[in-house]
Amino acid sequence: MSQGRSIVAFVWNNFQNDARVLRECRAWAEAGYAVTLVALLDPERPALPPRQERDGFTVLRVDRHTGPTRWLRRIGGRSPVGKLGTLLGYGIGMIRMMRAGRRLRADLYHANDLNTLPQAAFCAKWFRRRRRQVPLVYDSHEVQTSRTGYGRTVFLLERWLNRYVDAFLCENEMRAEYTATLYGMAPPVPIHNYPEFRSIESIRAERADLHGLLGLPGDEPILLYQGGLQAGRGLEQLLEATPSFRRGTVVLLGDGRLKPHLLSRTAELGLSDRVRFVDRVPVETLLAYTANAYLGFQVLNNICFNHYSALSNKLFEYMMCGVPVIACDFPGIARVIEDSGAGILVDSHSPASIAAGVNRLLDDPALRDDMSRRALAAIPRYTWEVDRPVFLRVYESLLEAGTPASAPSERMES
Repeated sequence: MSQGRSIVAFVWNNFQNDARVLRECRAWAEAGYAVTLVALLDPERPALPPRQERDGFTVLRVDRHTGPTRWLRRIGGRSPVGKLGTLLGYGIGMIRMMRAGRRLRADLYHANDLNTLPQAAFCAKWFRRRRRQVPLVYDSHEVQTSRTGYGRTVFLLERWLNRYVDAFLCENEMRAEYTATLYGMAPPVPIHNYPEFRSIESIRAERADLHGLLGLPGDEPILLYQGGLQAGRGLEQLLEATPSFRRGTVVLLGDGRLKPHLLSRTAELGLSDRVRFVDRVPVETLLAYTANAYLGFQVLNNICFNHYSALSNKLFEYMMCGVPVIACDFPGIARVIEDSGAGILVDSHSPASIAAGVNRLLDDPALRDDMSRRALAAIPRYTWEVDRPVFLRVYESLLEAGTPASAPSERMES
């Protein structure tokens, strides 16, 4: 039923490191859909082209800035003038995404997160006098109403836009229950952050020499954190715990707003010889770096429900590489760790608890190797291949059924 059908998806980033969106686009393309992903150009990565063909789908990147907005940001910095440039850039990016999406005249539109839901709703539902409305899917990667720095305006916007959504996806069952209760609606469809399956043999065959890259001895334990360097990820507690690690080098692989602070804090603590920073790498090559680790960290802090309910990519990426996990004791993450035996649960707010977990694995290589084997044995339960059929059925059912004639937006236009 997918033959000849087209899907346009939107994502508010440069689509360089978004593993979830990549999996979804590949799945659509493999199912026979004509897929276009509308993303953003990135001034920090000028090599990324405005148009790119990859893995059977097309990426279109739009520029969210003009000369005046760039000038305002450059001269204004973090002042109100700079913030005005950022705000205007956001509006320009939205309009250019809308124009690109409407020109493509897709059979279905897909929004990744709330910051692209207005664009998708515009293309699928609004002001379509001569065109029939088409289905709209909203894939919320985060809990938009309970994130650091997000307020009631987000709740009101998401609640209003939900009326135009034909299918709502979220990241796990805990978040689905939360959303259903919050909005008095049927639970969204959980589509987990499970990676595409790769055998440990294929990963090891492509393993990058992270020890050599960092000038470390081959037998030095790499204690790896991979992912965004952002507030609330437990990274400050990790640095405070590092002096208590009996051996090993902490490697932070990724980028983010917190990186300058973490670099400064590393120097303040005198840890420059024990903590190394590696810039983020393309998602396609990430596991080649992960496979070097003795253990991996998933130590989110409980600063909002979005963190408390998370099941991040990195948890399953560590497991797929046979890397035991030092993990925060939150319900979803704890369930995976306890069911699989793939790691140790710690109090992620306590440097002492993190250090105790790390030292337990450093002092007991046999335990570490057993957890590695358990992770590899469990990972088939936590791969994209489990969720992929569920994911595709959402689109098949919508495109077979069409959009109901009594959709709210049709009543609005009449």
